[in-house]
Amino acid sequence: MIQNFIQTLFNEKVQLPNEIGRFKDCLNDKDFLSVGSTIYSLLKRQNKLHQTPDFFQIKLQEIYTDTLYKNIFIKNQTLQILNEFEKRGIEVIPIKGPLFTEKYFGDLGARYSSDIDLLVRKEDVNRAVECIKQLGFRTEKEEIEQHFHCGFYKEITNSPCPLAVELHWDLVKEDTSNMDLRAFWGEAVRFQSTYHYVKELSDYHAFYMICLHGWRHNLDSLKYYLDIIQMINVLSFSLDFSRLIKEAEKHQTKKRLIRTLSNVYNQYPFLASIKYFPSQIYGKSKSYKISEKKPLNQYIDFLDYQFLSYDSLTHRLIEFKKWLIPSKSEMSLQLGLTNNSFLILDYFTLYKRRVTNFWNTLW
Repeated sequence: MIQNFIQTLFNEKVQLPNEIGRFKDCLNDKDFLSVGSTIYSLLKRQNKLHQTPDFFQIKLQEIYTDTLYKNIFIKNQTLQILNEFEKRGIEVIPIKGPLFTEKYFGDLGARYSSDIDLLVRKEDVNRAVECIKQLGFRTEKEEIEQHFHCGFYKEITNSPCPLAVELHWDLVKEDTSNMDLRAFWGEAVRFQSTYHYVKELSDYHAFYMICLHGWRHNLDSLKYYLDIIQMINVLSFSLDFSRLIKEAEKHQTKKRLIRTLSNVYNQYPFLASIKYFPSQIYGKSKSYKISEKKPLNQYIDFLDYQFLSYDSLTHRLIEFKKWLIPSKSEMSLQLGLTNNSFLILDYFTLYKRRVTNFWNTLW
């Protein structure tokens, strides 16, 4: 049902279902509700909102309004931070977030943003951290080894959740690719004419980034699919898949991109009519997501994602070692520990949980 519903948002000729029960099913799906603001915005733009039941419209409008207000706040905070970077002469590129939403969805309320993501040059990280801290943000947690971003937060008056900022200096883990961001910076353009140091990614590199972002989360939510689908719909024929795969091969992110795009195209075949993805040329990724969501398929999908998404054997072994013997910070994250205390017993707890989860997939 959801796949068919999504298709109606990108094809004016496809009609929405008539059965009330199908709309109720959508509202009972948490994943669908997580993109309620996007659904509302696209339905409104397609002049199809009136074709849906009143209860469906009311619920989606509530989600959209809440998203819009939050994004207005986050956009305002983002611009304050960018202005400070501009004053200090630190090159910065906002990625994802409200500015991404406005550009590619054409509606500030169309995509929920929970934090602020900024890309800086690696040599400018210390200056960027100092800038963020002087704006009142505190370090969120211990930096994860070989990671590519660090987090900060600031308490907001009358808000139950702090405002989070992530500073990125890369787009994937540094020791699992040969990623080179010089082209990303080289093709970036000034965000607005009044800025010199604040930039935005080219459309091509924004798409590259959003595909890697979807892969990093293993496409575990409908929002990652919609990000990619919307960009394909907006950019259409200007996207150069040949260049994408060629450069990804050099960066050793090729399998990650092919896996991600193959899953998106398998799940939503109508995309081929918007922009053809010649996966048979580059090798088609196995897809366990398109089949019924059985526990065993989900586990196989996880293993495929965790260990087989890397172009080189060396990178696979590095990732396997991290999975087998996680760092202190990774262990805390996986076990949901509230502090960074670490005991040998935690390994036993982690392995027991993994075995239990695997056993449950078989029964």
